[in-house]
Amino acid sequence: MKVYFTLFRQVGFKRLLISFASIFGLIWLLLEPASFLIPEQLSFGAYGYLALVLVSLTGAIFRNSPKRSVSNFLSSPDTEVEVKVGDLFQEKSHLVIGLNDVFDTEPGEIIKASAVQGQFLEKIYRNNLSQLDIDIETALQTLNVTGQLDPAKTHGKAYRYPIGTTITLGSYERRYFLTAYGYMNNDLTIASNSDYSVS
Repeated sequence: MKVYFTLFRQVGFKRLLISFASIFGLIWLLLEPASFLIPEQLSFGAYGYLALVLVSLTGAIFRNSPKRSVSNFLSSPDTEVEVKVGDLFQEKSHLVIGLNDVFDTEPGEIIKASAVQGQFLEKIYRNNLSQLDIDIETALQTLNVTGQLDPAKTHGKAYRYPIGTTITLGSYERRYFLTAYGYMNNDLTIASNSDYSVS
């Protein structure tokens, strides 16, 4: 019963009821005229109606169950975009991970553990914060870009890099592209918009 209640919360009882009614009504619409033509074969009584209810309910649940993935094709460029439900770090592919412009890494108040960056620290670096910081600093030094010290930034790192700055961590088989996508404010909120320049 707990599974059904969870499903009702996720899908919405109203949507489930509408789907059930539409499926039940469609089957009933097909069976009713047929019962006049072959009444002996379609005289299934109470058990038949119970089966109709179960079939309709099963169809409604299947129709409204949360999808694990949704994909769509784009004609220009010739591309398929797929949105999947699951653990990003279980995917066997390169990953793009968004960071702020100072490449903050400190977990807790600055970087939430539930955020993608927090999961990156936990699952890929096994919570080895010092090693992650070393790898980030090493990668930043290889770029032809210089961080600008912001004395006003009192929490976390203080050297700001241009929005769009991207470093690469990981191995040849699995790369992690860490991209600065937003400006980290002193109140620990990130601001970003399409007008920010990209390096």
